[in-house]
Amino acid sequence: MQSPEQVDALRSRMSLNKRALEMFLAHPLTGYGAGTNVRYEVSTYPDYRVNGVDAHGVFAKLLSEFGAVGTAGWLLATAALLAVFARRARRARGLDDALLGTFLALHVSLLTSTEAFSQTHWAVLGVLCGLSARPR
Repeated sequence: MQSPEQVDALRSRMSLNKRALEMFLAHPLTGYGAGTNVRYEVSTYPDYRVNGVDAHGVFAKLLSEFGAVGTAGWLLATAALLAVFARRARRARGLDDALLGTFLALHVSLLTSTEAFSQTHWAVLGVLCGLSARPR
């Protein structure tokens, strides 16, 4: 905690969490709308982050931008995908195991990352999904 960079990173994340909570409390059912985290951060705290930073963590992002309804939809879709990938991994080994492991790793990573709606998160999963869907 003596490092200025670490203190700055902590303050930044606390700021993002505070704003995500403000957004959620203002619109708990439907949220502020897709992509509004960065605009909200810049407009409510312009002197700290002039370039804007997205919410860190999938739940902060989902709750603030899509509310409880959108978060429930995300959780249902994630659970459905997890069930499909787990069933495929039980039936066959190889790429299906890699697909399940990658899915789990990426979604655990989302708890603290900004990649929820980024191609960097989904491209790897998409490639593995395509490869594992090939005919045996």
